[in-house]
Amino acid sequence: MLKIKNAEDFGLGFNCMTRLYMNGYDEEILNDMIKVCQEYLKWFSHRTIICSLRDLIKEYPFGWNEEPVPEKQMEQYESLIKSLVKQVISRKKKKDHYQSERCVINDLADDMGVVSSLWGREKKYDKDAFYHWVMENGLWEDVEIKESKESKEEDILPLKKKYVPLFYKVCNYMIYYSYGRHTYMPSTCRDFVKVNMELMSDDALDEIVGYLKKRNADIPENESAFDKVDSDTWIHMQEDLVAELLTRSVFTLAQKKGRNKSQLEKLLQGIVNIDSLQTQADCSHMYHQLMGLERYLISLQDDVNMQRILKKLEANKEAIVSKSWEYFEKEEGHKYEKIGEGVYCKKSDYR
Repeated sequence: MLKIKNAEDFGLGFNCMTRLYMNGYDEEILNDMIKVCQEYLKWFSHRTIICSLRDLIKEYPFGWNEEPVPEKQMEQYESLIKSLVKQVISRKKKKDHYQSERCVINDLADDMGVVSSLWGREKKYDKDAFYHWVMENGLWEDVEIKESKESKEEDILPLKKKYVPLFYKVCNYMIYYSYGRHTYMPSTCRDFVKVNMELMSDDALDEIVGYLKKRNADIPENESAFDKVDSDTWIHMQEDLVAELLTRSVFTLAQKKGRNKSQLEKLLQGIVNIDSLQTQADCSHMYHQLMGLERYLISLQDDVNMQRILKKLEANKEAIVSKSWEYFEKEEGHKYEKIGEGVYCKKSDYR
């Protein structure tokens, strides 16, 4: 079974989905949220569920679509709220087992902001009315709860093959929502996608790259220093994903050659041409091609012939890195002050 790393941040992906939905009432997002809940709600933390509930019931008086939820989506929307409430009540009961049902539900009403929310006001809910709604709908009944941490070392979730396409969509929603925001979300969403790249198909990564290329192309040249910090990071993510796709393409090419030593050596020779390197971009392109071949050779560690090719490859990687530093100093050295071997500090004029 495949495994999703950084499980808690997968819950953040669900939060991104709820906010995207509440901004535009996209029915596809609503359907995807329901699918995510069917498989993963039992893994979500109390914090994840509460954050999404606050968004869904419009606890905050700003930033949301001014129109009501479309009538044709109302049944699914209400069902989603009930599922989240039922799950979070079970979590609160487990944690606060000494509290009465009335106290648990009243605390939940406070956590969600029910009374002040648009949803609560439309239904004329005070805490007493919310309590009766919970009990009448059977939301006090216990449901399955799972811990996301399989071990102390890894925070992971199982990913069944049938849910892989849905996982890709959640990654897309994370990028769509977080791009351009100045909170913890962009960095967390970027890291989540990067750490789970091995689960993603070439087409899935290419879709994110296409979105980033479109957004990054619209970054104004005279962007403020504050905004540029984040914009540069999105550009770096685009470059990282493009590099991963390049690495994969060479890995696939190497696979087709099997364990044929002469064919793999020819592939290495075809990639490496140190004299052709003229820019940092050239160095990066050649380096990640080598990474693809290296990835394949490492998978054949029991083969002595492959180890010999690996040694040649490592020597070429070192030569490329040396060239890359040389071109860095030519292309960007005026922006930095060198404070040690391979260590640079950006000059104040460029901060």
